[in-house]
Amino acid sequence: MTSILFSDTADDCHAFGVNLCQFITDSPTAFHAAFLAEEELGKLGFRILLENEAWHSITQSGGYCVRRGGAFIAWHIPHETPEAIRIIGTHTDSPAFKVKPSVTSPAGKHHCHVDVEVYGGMIVNSWLNRELGLAGLLVDKDGNEHLVNTVEPMMVIPQLAIHLDRTQNDSLQLSRQQHMHPLVADKIVDADVMSTLAHSAGINKNDIAGMEIYSYDAQGPRRFGAGKTLLASGRQDNLLSVYSALCAMATMVSTFPSANAMRGETTHTTSTNEVKHTQQEGQAIPASTGSSIPTITMIIGFDHEEVGSQTRYGAAGPFLDSILMRLRTAFGWNDDDYQRLLSRSSCLSTDVVHAVNPNYQDKHDPSMHPFLGGGPAVKVNANQRYSTDAYGLHLWNRACQRANITSQHFVSHNDVTCGSTIAPMVATRYGITTIDAGAPLWSMHSAREISQISDSLLMSRLMKAYLIS
Repeated sequence: MTSILFSDTADDCHAFGVNLCQFITDSPTAFHAAFLAEEELGKLGFRILLENEAWHSITQSGGYCVRRGGAFIAWHIPHETPEAIRIIGTHTDSPAFKVKPSVTSPAGKHHCHVDVEVYGGMIVNSWLNRELGLAGLLVDKDGNEHLVNTVEPMMVIPQLAIHLDRTQNDSLQLSRQQHMHPLVADKIVDADVMSTLAHSAGINKNDIAGMEIYSYDAQGPRRFGAGKTLLASGRQDNLLSVYSALCAMATMVSTFPSANAMRGETTHTTSTNEVKHTQQEGQAIPASTGSSIPTITMIIGFDHEEVGSQTRYGAAGPFLDSILMRLRTAFGWNDDDYQRLLSRSSCLSTDVVHAVNPNYQDKHDPSMHPFLGGGPAVKVNANQRYSTDAYGLHLWNRACQRANITSQHFVSHNDVTCGSTIAPMVATRYGITTIDAGAPLWSMHSAREISQISDSLLMSRLMKAYLIS
């Protein structure tokens, strides 16, 4: 893909949109998004670390990155001994269908089902009549990981014709087990799904020892509208935030060395869909946050947010804690040092925000209507489903002022329950100030969501301002 880098000029919305579309296309699953983030950060000179190896010299100033499955964490160490941490939190996963171990089953005399479970809180009817591809991760008998993607669509979930059920326009009832059962597009050619995936990985089907395979809408991202300012695509929740965070980190660093000159101690290649780790010596890039105190700046892409985050890749799991503990050990912080550092730290949790749908205005707060093109929005909730507090609003407004951005607010309608994000988990676990925010979005959790590209560009600039303010 093209570089994730972009400059901070007003003319970059087109370039930002082009690269954002490419990032989404190259990230059909959380695994792909995490691998791609790791790869792009490596090109910027971040040292790619493996958790099962000793981390030497991680107190040196510069960039570091660790990936765990479909999640990643990247951070910069300042020149001076850090006294605080600034975190931007995102998630890499989206609602989809996950392939069951049985993989396929007969569908009448002439067709074949792909056996799936529903992952996350999807809008199920939005997946009807769409060409679906399969992608994810295979692990072979030697424990090697392989990214896979069928590229071409393999499945479809056909909707029942109106002639056979004329009540559909009044009340569409869909059983996730019976009606949301994808059909293989061509039984003769593609019924052996595992062989197709193994071929994508460049291995034999009999060598597959484990798999996590998900569906995705094979219709790629598309910009549309006057000036192509709108974006229609799946997985914008939450790849919009992941991409914006990567861009913010990229533009924050003071230099951009070449990939060959400044590679980290580990790197990987995915040219054949196999993830290979090799040792390389190098120096991490220098960076200074510009903050009033020396600050570690960190971006995180957690996995499994859509299913509750209670996993080794999720925000409620041990991933962030393991990184913080290794940093604590490396810097020699005692309990008091560490607690004082946390008290000066904060997290900007960037998911997405419900933009007002003009056809359903009664579902939105009557006084606050975040809209597409209105810029990023900060989210508040009295019941702490979103964890923005007064001091968090102070940090948000300071970043907005620094970035010269006017933001919006999102508050739920009192009769409509809202979702939640990774922010309450981070706030509860570490006791740090946490802000909930994001770019506005239509059709959240559908197979194809809609945003305005300028909102994500502004979100990225605001993220950078937050990291350095």
